[in-house]
Amino acid sequence: MNKKIPDKIYTLILTTIALVSWVFFSVYWAVKKPLPVVISPEITAPIQESVDTESIEKLKERKYFEESSLRTIEFKTPTSTYSNNSTLTPSTQTSEINASEASENKNNPTTE
Repeated sequence: MNKKIPDKIYTLILTTIALVSWVFFSVYWAVKKPLPVVISPEITAPIQESVDTESIEKLKERKYFEESSLRTIEFKTPTSTYSNNSTLTPSTQTSEINASEASENKNNPTTE
């Protein structure tokens, strides 16, 4: 005899487990006391109401440049060159040598 648990009973069991878990964790978080927060006295000290005139004078003495008086500097990015006579630049030559060596080592796996 192969007895199958009816779908309604299966759903009822899962719902009961979820409900008991929900109640347990709600009670746990309500009872658990949070740790006391320690705030340093520097943070809780009142803010000074006076204006720091010395700092304001230092700001006034600074030199400011208008954007129009500044030079613009243009940077050129290096580009690789290719010629039809198979002449390679050093940067591309090293990468192609490494690629050819890798393909040779792949075909002939010998240790040096």
